Amino acid sequence: MAINFLNTVNLNQNQLVSASIENLPNDPTTNGVLGQLIFNTTSNTLKVCTTAYVQGPPVVNSVYTEVGGGVETLTLNDSTYIDVNSTGTAADPIFAPDLSAVDGTSDATTRFLSKDNTWDVPVVDNYTSWTVRDSAGADKILTSLQFLKFTTATGALGTALTGAGSTADPYLMTLTSPDDTTTYSLPVSAGTAVSGHSVADIDLTDSTPTIISKITYAGLDNQIKITETTGNNGIINIALANGAYDATPGNGTNLELPDGAVAITQATGDNTTKVATTAFVQASVTGLLEFKGGFDADTGAIVGGGNLTDGAARVAVAVGDYYVVTVLGDFFGNTATPLTPGDSVIVQTAAIAGASTEADFIIIQSDTDLATATTPGLGFVTATSTSGIDVSYAANNGSAALTLDACELPSSTALPVELVGCDSGGTTKKFPIDNVVGVRGIKIELTVTTGITKATAGGVTTYSLTLADVWKIGGVSAGVDGTNVQVEVTGAGQTVYADVNRSATVITIGFTGTITDGDYFVLLNNVG
Repeated sequence: MAINFLNTVNLNQNQLVSASIENLPNDPTTNGVLGQLIFNTTSNTLKVCTTAYVQGPPVVNSVYTEVGGGVETLTLNDSTYIDVNSTGTAADPIFAPDLSAVDGTSDATTRFLSKDNTWDVPVVDNYTSWTVRDSAGADKILTSLQFLKFTTATGALGTALTGAGSTADPYLMTLTSPDDTTTYSLPVSAGTAVSGHSVADIDLTDSTPTIISKITYAGLDNQIKITETTGNNGIINIALANGAYDATPGNGTNLELPDGAVAITQATGDNTTKVATTAFVQASVTGLLEFKGGFDADTGAIVGGGNLTDGAARVAVAVGDYYVVTVLGDFFGNTATPLTPGDSVIVQTAAIAGASTEADFIIIQSDTDLATATTPGLGFVTATSTSGIDVSYAANNGSAALTLDACELPSSTALPVELVGCDSGGTTKKFPIDNVVGVRGIKIELTVTTGITKATAGGVTTYSLTLADVWKIGGVSAGVDGTNVQVEVTGAGQTVYADVNRSATVITIGFTGTITDGDYFVLLNNVG
């Protein structure tokens, strides 16, 4: 069954792909409209309706005329530069176009096509030139009929130039560098004394021998010591000088640092001219906090061995010893001092083994205990396997994320009677399932009634549906936005195609021709 389009179809300049024109053995005489296309399978011709059918009276039969008639004539003429070179027959012509240019006065084997439609060789001087620059920086343009002259260079490292040629043939040149037997060496010498420095030289010496240039290495006394083995392939030694040690130069005991600082062990205090040793640092940090481990606040047992609060063998404690509670309990059995995991104690008074008391410690509570149903505190969120809630924690901050997971909920074959959702004010409420379904879709008969008007103009019948009147739930407007509504028109159980337009409040449906009320229905689906 064909799909019925009840209004004009606008393809908006898109291609109609893989389409076929209606095939008929004879030209129809009825129901034809202007521009209607058919393919006459008897004559194998494409035809268009040029006279529309009129029912009458009087009756006017539709007339179809063949579209086009093929190529009737084709005429090709020679142009100024192209010869058509037509062969074959009038019914089956063959064309072999070719350039019509003729030979000029130049060589016929090497040619250029010039604008006078002749094959020629241009004059070389008209398109070839070279630009060269002399030693003074001046430019000279040379044509193909000019040439460069090279002369022999002079001087100790001059270049000899030989060659032969003429203006008709390029020069053949041979460049020869004169033989230079001068040799050079790099001997090491003690160098010229410099006050306050030890020195050594590297000399660039020619075969005369003459020192052409030199490099001098100089080291400050009491800092860098320079020594050398002289002569060719000599060695320059660079090392810390004897005297770059200790506050007194030449002692050779401790490394002297910039500004006279030395590494020594000092007793106490601060000395900005000396660097602290390990012994000094250890002495300076005595009395600072030292983490000792975790412990059970109920029994006093220390993680890793020993006991902090119970028994004659409890450990000795020193000022700064730092312990963290791992198991809750009363500190030294005192119910007035309950400790929970995360709390910590610090020794403020030293005590020998078996002699410590609660007063020897400072109590530092985390102020966060385990949470209860009524008391905020430490805790964690978990979910049962059928709660419908998934819980996950961020790796770095301990925050929990809760996700609704319907797949965890128990299955049921019963249809829902209520659903949970939000009203227009953002309040969570329960809604009857009929309300939810009613909001999603509705079927409406196209007939004049409350909320539906009908108008005919220009050969088009238009139904206008006011959504607030035709789409209600429990007598109240469903509040549907028409721009979010999917529209399908049906007639006798078949989907038909009409012109549909939407606004937020009204949907209009247009049909070509006259439509009888009740012939069609509209199916509305809210996808918003």
